[in-house]
Amino acid sequence: MFKICLIILLLVLSVKPVHADYNQSYSDYQYLYSQYRKSFEDFTVSKATYETYKTLTTQNDALEKMRGVMTDRANIVSAYLNLILEKMQAGDGIPAVQISTYRQIVGTQDSWLSGHQKKIAAAATLSDLDDISADFDTRYPQILNETKKAVGIILVSKNDFVYSKMPDLFSRTESYSQDITNLRSLAVAKTKAQLWEGKRAEIVTLLTPKANSYNDVFDLYKAQQLMIEGLQYLKEASSFLKEIVNNLI
Repeated sequence: MFKICLIILLLVLSVKPVHADYNQSYSDYQYLYSQYRKSFEDFTVSKATYETYKTLTTQNDALEKMRGVMTDRANIVSAYLNLILEKMQAGDGIPAVQISTYRQIVGTQDSWLSGHQKKIAAAATLSDLDDISADFDTRYPQILNETKKAVGIILVSKNDFVYSKMPDLFSRTESYSQDITNLRSLAVAKTKAQLWEGKRAEIVTLLTPKANSYNDVFDLYKAQQLMIEGLQYLKEASSFLKEIVNNLI
């Protein structure tokens, strides 16, 4: 009985939001998450009290506290799903088909969560809520894997967008100058840019959904650091290109 664990959701924080809608969604998410943590703490106290005294009053209180934390849990998961969608829509270079696919995922999961909340509201006993919570436990890994994959798309998309423009820039720069110094700088720029490919592969591996993974938060942190390192390589490549352009002027 009372099989509820505090869930911790991943979130992309190092990529700065650019849309007011995302800022509002993030603010709403933070509020809902703080509310969820409080209801979990209230539930923990109520559970301990009921298990100590086993009275009808403490049982009813435990029932309502469990109902509350399960409802808040469903709300925060729905908010997180939609927050990631907002982030995808605000990002650079994310293919429309990937946004559309994730939007469909959000719709499907939101529909399931809505039905889940109706069951929570209708539950009459702690045993009923236990069974409903078990349904969530079965569903949650799927939701987590889908959002983790979306987070991976967000993390690599900005650098991919920059990197996709570089082959043409390299080609045009090379055609304008055969000066040995410029060609050396161009070679360095290409090498710097290609280093992003290695970082990208590491990020994709880290954020590929894995069974029985207990390192989600660590994996996300490491992926964010790899993204920053990759962006630095791309900035350095751009710096060498600018140096060549200045030499041509």
